[in-house]
Amino acid sequence: MEKEIFKRWFGKDPALVFFQVFFVFGIYIAYASWLKSYIWEPVTYIVFNLPIGLFLIRNSIIILNDKERSMTQLMAARIGILISIMVLLPRVLFITIAMQ
Repeated sequence: MEKEIFKRWFGKDPALVFFQVFFVFGIYIAYASWLKSYIWEPVTYIVFNLPIGLFLIRNSIIILNDKERSMTQLMAARIGILISIMVLLPRVLFITIAMQ
């Protein structure tokens, strides 16, 4: 059911959107140091990291719940969740501590 809702919203398979967003996220990480010099850190985090990271986690969970996926796609979804958590968690803690 979630897969059908996802296809209706985006018109594509969740795995395809997952890999497209993962590629964009990789490009963002490559240019993150350049952006930080021009944009305040929390703004960069809220605008870029948080939505993309949550989107990756959501798509990974959709892929993991689909039993018709190949082992490669399932492994990519697990790796996507791990990378998203590793990128999001330290920044959440940093911003939380910095705002106190």
